[in-house]
Amino acid sequence: KEFMSPEFPEISLHELDTLALHQKPKKGKKSKSQLSRYGRYELYQQNLTNYLLSGDVESLRIAQKMRDNIAKPFKFLMVCNGEQQVYQVPATATMSVVRQLANLKFSSWEELDHQWDEITKYGFR
Repeated sequence: KEFMSPEFPEISLHELDTLALHQKPKKGKKSKSQLSRYGRYELYQQNLTNYLLSGDVESLRIAQKMRDNIAKPFKFLMVCNGEQQVYQVPATATMSVVRQLANLKFSSWEELDHQWDEITKYGFR
């Protein structure tokens, strides 16, 4: 402050202090959560928000469980004619793709593979 006095003699130190008090602090950028790239993130946020708004402890428990499993791949146990096969989808797949895959109806493994490939031909986003 004192170093500015020779350059601006018309402004007193007291006025300089009051000017400094009226400056707004810089707004920091809110960084995007790294978890948002995962498919379960939206459901996690919904349950967390539901808990914050209503205080429902069950929503918090579900949100914590989703948070623990957020980076794990989605696993599907498919059953056809008494045989079982496990299919996996990366954790970054969107929930709409996961829901489509979970609702597949098929009568043979070839039909399942065809439907699976049709849904995932453009990736999992």
